[in-house]
Amino acid sequence: MVLCLVSRLEQHATALTLVPQAVVTVTPPHHVWVSARRRHRRFSGSDAARNTRHRSRRGAERRRLDRRVQLTCMATYERSVRVAAPLAAVWEFHSTAEGLEALTPDWMGLRVDSVRGPDGDPDPGVLERGATLRLSVQPFGLGPRQRWTAEITAREHADGAACFRDVMVEGPLAFWEHTHLFFADGEETIVTDVVRYELPLGRAGEALGPLAAVGLGPMFRLRHRRLRELLG
Repeated sequence: MVLCLVSRLEQHATALTLVPQAVVTVTPPHHVWVSARRRHRRFSGSDAARNTRHRSRRGAERRRLDRRVQLTCMATYERSVRVAAPLAAVWEFHSTAEGLEALTPDWMGLRVDSVRGPDGDPDPGVLERGATLRLSVQPFGLGPRQRWTAEITAREHADGAACFRDVMVEGPLAFWEHTHLFFADGEETIVTDVVRYELPLGRAGEALGPLAAVGLGPMFRLRHRRLRELLG
């Protein structure tokens, strides 16, 4: 079972209580590629003088390196907002597909095609772990609709904190993981969105990671503004 970051949120509780409206963090992935390429160059240079009987082991090591690069070459976008509503109300709002629709900016052209619960039942009342959503978006009404299938891979609720995570299992990106964190601060709630993503097209897409974060910024600003309007 993939665990959410309730413990991480609790560790940062003191800092989060200082959030007046929003805090944004963007972590580009470029340094990961640079360090990986340097390791790869050293690896290749040292192997050049090896005996041919080690070639199969060398190939396996290179494949492991490639996989490690693919797993670590992720950009991260994080944004927190304070909502003048208790945790229970904010958590309930985020537990349904209707909440997702209400928070998505109109210019994204979101359409929820189907929602299935963990047991396959249509239109569940709560998005439990294992639920899937089939969506499509058409930003600004331009181009063909982009299909997106998301799965709720984790959902936890502890005393004063809660979180859930959705992961793209089909869609236009190479990787997308969105963790939603909630922390009670008296009668208010700190909401933090953490998105780890990788663009398609390999290194060319990776180089555009910071530009993608620029696109995420307006979307999450609008999401958080609408959340504050709807819940307080």
